[in-house]
Amino acid sequence: MNNLPDRNEGSLKWFNQVVNKYYPCLCDFAFVITQSKEFSEEIVDDVFLKIWDRREEVSHIENLTSYLYKAVRNTSLNYLEKKNRLHFVSFENLPEINLPSEMKTPEEDIISKEAYRDITRVINSLPAKCRLIFKLAKEDGLKYKEIASLLNLSEKTIENQISIALKKVSECLKQGQSLSGKIKNGLSGLLSALL
Repeated sequence: MNNLPDRNEGSLKWFNQVVNKYYPCLCDFAFVITQSKEFSEEIVDDVFLKIWDRREEVSHIENLTSYLYKAVRNTSLNYLEKKNRLHFVSFENLPEINLPSEMKTPEEDIISKEAYRDITRVINSLPAKCRLIFKLAKEDGLKYKEIASLLNLSEKTIENQISIALKKVSECLKQGQSLSGKIKNGLSGLLSALL
């Protein structure tokens, strides 16, 4: 699932692929906390610098994605605390998080570009909190428990937000907005991938 080279394949190659894969989404996540693009990038750079310095220890971590998000969260909060600007993040005022331009599922060959745009539009129209949780779960592959811990929410809240997102995507698909009859057989596969 990681699509990363084996950690024993060469630490520099592994590290570069980890940075390339996670840097943009970690910057988005840090931005949610700091509300500053400059500081977000600096925070993520610091996290990756620490990862490189401790690469031998990090190579034994089973869930690297969760580890990276927690490291960015903690570094972001530490930064805010040091700057004496610690504030609670309001999910109502979160910036829009862009989803990737390509789905990473086998069903992408079945679904037309038009249908994909409709699904992306529905996901981007979700409330900010719901969109962030959906992104962490479905795009980044975090477990509900990990997301709950990361965002200081209950697992039930995470389940409810994922349910809301999936219901809206499902409604879009059922309404057949811009969907041709040719791809309707592939919709159950898409829903399975989202679940």
